[in-house]
Amino acid sequence: MNSKGSHMEQSETHPISKFRLIGGLFLLAFVFYGGGSVFVENAQPIFGLVFMLANSVTVIFIGALLRPIIFKYSPFYANVYLGTRFAEALLLGIGATVLVLGPLGFNGGELNTTLYRLAMIILGLGSIGFCRWLIVTRAVYVALAWLGLVGYLLLAMAMMAEFLGSENWATILLIPGALFELIFGLLLFFVGVPRSWHARQR
Repeated sequence: MNSKGSHMEQSETHPISKFRLIGGLFLLAFVFYGGGSVFVENAQPIFGLVFMLANSVTVIFIGALLRPIIFKYSPFYANVYLGTRFAEALLLGIGATVLVLGPLGFNGGELNTTLYRLAMIILGLGSIGFCRWLIVTRAVYVALAWLGLVGYLLLAMAMMAEFLGSENWATILLIPGALFELIFGLLLFFVGVPRSWHARQR
């Protein structure tokens, strides 16, 4: 009886720990990419590159950890989200590498900006299924899930606006998506997902 109870307890705590890890990775992505940008701007490019590449590894892990969870609801959404995170990691990683290690006379900053915008467009559009999964399964508060859906769409629109030269509007459109990822990361890391969600998955 005790052995069975212990096994059940482990099976329940494992997904909780996994969600908290995912939440921590969302928060680390902010630190790594933002910190890397600060290092580059302050003439410490190698530290900046290390942080930015760490961000790429982080977002891949986010996709890899969420894929099997989303897969139970929709294999298509799960695979799209994983592919989205891989594409984001690749584009941001290449951009950061070119920015820091590009040859003299080469405008690495311009290419990095272009690749960043492309990565964010892909992330914004590729995360629609992820947010729909959040809404349908109620893994988080529905209002937060809707904020994510709207925020990611606005993120894609913001980057398209930047391509068209409307950077002022783009900055405003970035706020909802950034707010979602910050709240989502904090919520998963400190609280996890509702117990009712775990019950519905069995």
